[in-house]
Amino acid sequence: MPPTPTATVDLRVLRTALGLTQVEAAARIGITQAYYSMLERRANHRTATIRRIVEGLGCTLHIIATTPAGDRVVLGPGSGHTPRMSANVTRLRRQVRR
Repeated sequence: MPPTPTATVDLRVLRTALGLTQVEAAARIGITQAYYSMLERRANHRTATIRRIVEGLGCTLHIIATTPAGDRVVLGPGSGHTPRMSANVTRLRRQVRR
């Protein structure tokens, strides 16, 4: 079984940007303040957990991949647009398909 994807995220940054206390953030997500506090202290989170927290706070999660050529590609649903791809991204796609 492949490992579960995880990411390092500072959830406190999002909460404070929204002007929320831990109690308010936890209430919006539907969890206790104690559990939310534990999530903020944790260094790594499953991607699905991050998405649930971000969406529970009324935000949208975007994952951005940067190619070796420096192009930025927005991944995942809800990106709102299809990024313009450079020749380097097109070339990478062809290599992956082979």
